[in-house]
Amino acid sequence: MSSNTLSEKEAREMKAKLEKDGVDVNTVRDILTLLMDKEVPVQVLIETKIGVTVKSKRSDDDRKVAKLASELTSKWKEVVARSRQPGSSAAGQEKPNKSAAGEGSNGKEKVKSEDKVTKKPAEPVDGKRLKVRELFEKAFADWKGESDVDRKDLSARIESAMYEHFGGANEQYLNHAKSVKFNLSDPKNPDFRSKVIFGDIDAEEIPKLSSGQMAGKDKIEQKKANKEDKIFQDKMFITAGNLGAESDMFQCRKCKQKRTTFYQKQTRSADEPMTAELPLLQVFITCKNCGHEWRDGG
Repeated sequence: MSSNTLSEKEAREMKAKLEKDGVDVNTVRDILTLLMDKEVPVQVLIETKIGVTVKSKRSDDDRKVAKLASELTSKWKEVVARSRQPGSSAAGQEKPNKSAAGEGSNGKEKVKSEDKVTKKPAEPVDGKRLKVRELFEKAFADWKGESDVDRKDLSARIESAMYEHFGGANEQYLNHAKSVKFNLSDPKNPDFRSKVIFGDIDAEEIPKLSSGQMAGKDKIEQKKANKEDKIFQDKMFITAGNLGAESDMFQCRKCKQKRTTFYQKQTRSADEPMTAELPLLQVFITCKNCGHEWRDGG
C-alpha cells in the first residue's frame, strides 16, 4: 500500500477525531484536507464507515468544513460507483485472493470454470431512456448551490435504477420519470433536489419513492389541509357532492328523525324588487322517515 493510500487504521483514527466532542474546527479542516489528498480504497470506506462521519459535516457552521465535506462525499460516491462497474479493479479485489488460495490441482479447474461464465451484456440505452436522462440533467442544471457532483452521471444513475426497478422503459417507468422530473424542477420543492445532489437520497432509492415522499413538506401539509377542509365542507355545508344524498345534518320538525335529503334553490321574496342583484339561496329539506318537507330558515 502506497503512502498516499489511506489505511484502515488511519481511517479509524481520523474518524474518531472527527466524532470527538468539542473538536477544534482547524483540526476538522486539516483532517478533511488530508483526506482529499488521499486515495481511499472502497473496502476501507465500507469497513470504517468514515464516509458517514464526513457526510454529517456537510451541515457544519464553518463554511470551509461544509464545503470540504461535500466535495469528499461526492468524490467517494464516485469511487464506490466505479467499483461496482464490471471489469473494474475494485470490483475484482477479492478474486486474486481466491485464485491464489486455489493454486495447484484445483486451481486450473477453477480458472476453467470462470472462463465459461458468460457476462450478461449491458442493456442498451435507447432514445427514450436518453430523453429521461436529459430531463433529469436539465432539472439539476438549475441548481445554484455548491457541489462538485457530476450531474450527468447522477442523472444516468437515477435513470438506470428506475429502468432496473420497473423492469424496462414501460408505462410505470415513464410515469415515475415524470414525477421525479417534476419534483426535481419544482421551485417550491428545493429540498428534494438538494438531498439528491448531496446524496442524502441515494439514486438507487428514488424508484421506490412515492410522489408524496418526493413532494416538499409545505406541499404535503397543504394537501392535508385541503383534504381536511373538503371533509369539513362536506359535513357542514351543502356542496355538489352531497346534494340529494341522505344526510343527518337536519332534524325533522315532525318526527324528530335525522334521515333527510335536501336541495338548494334560488328564490325571491314576494316584495323583493326584480332589480335586486342577488336572489335568496334557500335549502329545501325532505324527511325520509315521515315525508315532511320544510325550508331551512323558513
